Amino acid sequence: MPMWPARNGCIALVRLLLAHPDILPNAASLWGTTPLLTACEQGQRKTVALLIDHTRLDINAADRRGRTPLMAAAGNGHRAIVRQLLRRRETASDLIDWAGLGAIDYAVRSGHYTIAGLILQRGVLRSVAQLWAISYFLLN
Repeated sequence: MPMWPARNGCIALVRLLLAHPDILPNAASLWGTTPLLTACEQGQRKTVALLIDHTRLDINAADRRGRTPLMAAAGNGHRAIVRQLLRRRETASDLIDWAGLGAIDYAVRSGHYTIAGLILQRGVLRSVAQLWAISYFLLN
Protein backbone atom coordinates (compact mmCIF):
# COMPACT_ATOMS: atom_id res chain seq x y z
CA MET A 1 0.00 0.00 0.00
CA PRO A 2 1.44 3.43 -0.87
CA MET A 3 2.37 5.69 2.04
CA TRP A 4 1.11 9.05 0.76
CA PRO A 5 -2.64 8.36 1.19
CA ALA A 6 -2.02 7.43 4.84
CA ARG A 7 0.35 10.36 5.41
CA ASN A 8 -2.04 12.90 3.91
CA GLY A 9 -5.30 11.53 5.27
CA CYS A 10 -6.86 10.61 1.91
CA ILE A 11 -9.64 8.58 3.52
CA ALA A 12 -11.49 7.64 0.32
CA LEU A 13 -8.31 6.35 -1.30
CA VAL A 14 -7.24 4.43 1.81
CA ARG A 15 -10.69 2.82 1.96
CA LEU A 16 -10.49 1.91 -1.74
CA LEU A 17 -7.00 0.44 -1.38
CA LEU A 18 -7.92 -1.61 1.69
CA ALA A 19 -10.89 -3.10 -0.18
CA HIS A 20 -8.60 -4.50 -2.89
CA PRO A 21 -7.55 -8.11 -2.13
CA ASP A 22 -4.01 -7.66 -3.50
CA ILE A 23 -3.16 -4.70 -1.28
CA LEU A 24 -0.91 -5.51 1.66
CA PRO A 25 -1.79 -3.17 4.55
CA ASN A 26 1.55 -3.93 6.26
CA ALA A 27 3.68 -3.17 3.18
CA ALA A 28 6.68 -1.19 4.34
CA SER A 29 8.93 1.45 2.81
CA LEU A 30 12.70 0.99 2.52
CA TRP A 31 12.95 2.24 6.12
CA GLY A 32 10.34 -0.24 7.29
CA THR A 33 7.68 2.40 7.76
CA THR A 34 4.13 1.10 7.33
CA PRO A 35 1.03 3.08 6.37
CA LEU A 36 -0.23 2.80 9.97
CA LEU A 37 3.02 4.12 11.44
CA THR A 38 2.98 6.99 8.93
CA ALA A 39 -0.63 7.88 9.75
CA CYS A 40 0.13 7.77 13.49
CA GLU A 41 3.18 9.97 13.04
CA GLN A 42 1.22 12.55 11.02
CA GLY A 43 -1.81 12.60 13.32
CA GLN A 44 -4.24 11.22 10.74
CA ARG A 45 -6.88 9.97 13.19
CA LYS A 46 -9.50 8.88 10.63
CA THR A 47 -6.90 7.04 8.58
CA VAL A 48 -5.66 5.26 11.70
CA ALA A 49 -9.24 4.20 12.50
CA LEU A 50 -9.65 2.72 9.01
CA LEU A 51 -6.33 0.92 9.11
CA ILE A 52 -6.68 -0.63 12.57
CA ASP A 53 -10.08 -2.03 11.65
CA HIS A 54 -8.54 -3.97 8.75
CA THR A 55 -8.27 -7.68 9.57
CA ARG A 56 -4.83 -8.24 8.00
CA LEU A 57 -3.13 -5.29 9.68
CA ASP A 58 -0.31 -5.80 12.18
CA ILE A 59 -0.95 -3.01 14.68
CA ASN A 60 2.55 -3.46 16.18
CA ALA A 61 4.57 -3.53 12.93
CA ALA A 62 7.80 -1.65 13.63
CA ASP A 63 10.15 0.19 11.30
CA ARG A 64 13.85 -0.66 10.94
CA ARG A 65 14.65 1.27 14.12
CA GLY A 66 12.02 -0.67 16.05
CA ARG A 67 9.54 2.24 16.25
CA THR A 68 5.92 1.14 16.45
CA PRO A 69 2.78 3.11 15.60
CA LEU A 70 2.16 3.65 19.33
CA MET A 71 5.66 5.12 19.75
CA ALA A 72 5.13 7.43 16.76
CA ALA A 73 1.79 8.69 18.06
CA ALA A 74 3.09 9.10 21.63
CA GLY A 75 6.24 10.94 20.58
CA ASN A 76 4.32 13.34 18.36
CA GLY A 77 1.66 14.14 20.94
CA HIS A 78 -1.31 12.61 19.15
CA ARG A 79 -3.38 11.76 22.23
CA ALA A 80 -6.54 10.69 20.36
CA ILE A 81 -4.52 8.25 18.26
CA VAL A 82 -2.76 6.86 21.33
CA ARG A 83 -6.20 6.24 22.84
CA GLN A 84 -7.37 4.55 19.62
CA LEU A 85 -4.37 2.24 19.66
CA LEU A 86 -4.58 1.45 23.37
CA ARG A 87 -8.25 0.48 23.03
CA ARG A 88 -7.13 -2.42 20.86
CA ARG A 89 -6.25 -5.48 22.92
CA GLU A 90 -3.54 -6.49 20.45
CA THR A 91 -1.59 -3.23 20.83
CA ALA A 92 1.66 -4.05 22.63
CA SER A 93 2.54 -1.06 24.77
CA ASP A 94 5.68 -2.66 26.21
CA LEU A 95 7.77 -2.97 23.02
CA ILE A 96 11.09 -1.13 22.77
CA ASP A 97 13.04 0.26 19.82
CA TRP A 98 16.70 -0.38 18.96
CA ALA A 99 17.76 2.27 21.52
CA GLY A 100 15.78 0.61 24.32
CA LEU A 101 13.00 3.22 24.33
CA GLY A 102 9.32 2.38 24.64
CA ALA A 103 6.20 4.38 23.83
CA ILE A 104 6.15 5.85 27.33
CA ASP A 105 9.74 7.07 26.85
CA TYR A 106 8.81 8.74 23.56
CA ALA A 107 5.93 10.54 25.27
CA VAL A 108 7.97 11.72 28.27
CA ARG A 109 11.00 12.83 26.24
CA SER A 110 8.70 14.91 24.03
CA GLY A 111 6.90 16.48 26.98
CA HIS A 112 3.59 14.69 26.41
CA TYR A 113 2.95 13.72 30.02
CA THR A 114 -0.78 13.09 29.68
CA ILE A 115 0.02 10.57 26.97
CA ALA A 116 2.62 8.98 29.25
CA GLY A 117 -0.15 8.71 31.84
CA LEU A 118 -2.43 6.93 29.37
CA ILE A 119 0.30 4.41 28.63
CA LEU A 120 1.02 3.98 32.35
CA GLN A 121 -2.65 3.17 32.90
CA ARG A 122 -2.09 0.24 30.57
CA GLY A 123 0.39 -1.07 33.14
CA VAL A 124 3.68 -0.52 31.32
CA LEU A 125 6.69 0.08 33.50
CA ARG A 126 9.84 -1.86 32.75
CA SER A 127 12.12 -0.81 35.60
CA VAL A 128 12.67 1.32 38.67
CA ALA A 129 15.06 3.44 36.56
CA GLN A 130 12.25 4.19 34.13
CA LEU A 131 9.96 5.18 37.01
CA TRP A 132 12.69 7.51 38.31
CA ALA A 133 13.16 9.08 34.86
CA ILE A 134 9.43 9.63 34.43
CA SER A 135 9.16 11.15 37.92
CA TYR A 136 12.10 13.45 37.18
CA PHE A 137 10.49 14.75 33.98
CA LEU A 138 7.11 15.20 35.65
CA LEU A 139 8.53 17.09 38.64
CA ASN A 140 10.89 19.39 36.71
